[in-house]
Amino acid sequence: MLTNKINEILEEYDFTDSIITDMRWEKSLLDFSITIDYNFNLPENEMKTKDLKLVCKNCITINLNFARKSFDHIEPNQTNFYSWFTIVKYNFRKQDKDYIIELYTYEFDTPSISITCNSLELHRY
Repeated sequence: MLTNKINEILEEYDFTDSIITDMRWEKSLLDFSITIDYNFNLPENEMKTKDLKLVCKNCITINLNFARKSFDHIEPNQTNFYSWFTIVKYNFRKQDKDYIIELYTYEFDTPSISITCNSLELHRY
């Protein structure tokens, strides 16, 4: 694990322009993970891989806002599929005892992923 402190995550990592490559429930069905192909320089003496895994522990709410209508008009051979999962904006904050994570991909106004959880962990993947 790299860190479980939201301040360290916000200070050392910028997720803008990184790509969400996987989302899944962990062994504990209250934990949800997001794997990110991280596209910026990593802190010195850190990992060699660019894949990071953000694990949201003890999730209270998870909202996935990938509307089907947004993808219906796209032919697989006409566009870069991963561009729809590129993080264009993000927001991490603590509210009372919970953490709120919002990741925006193809829309700037509505988060594609919004999670409220009790704790966060950032891992090498």
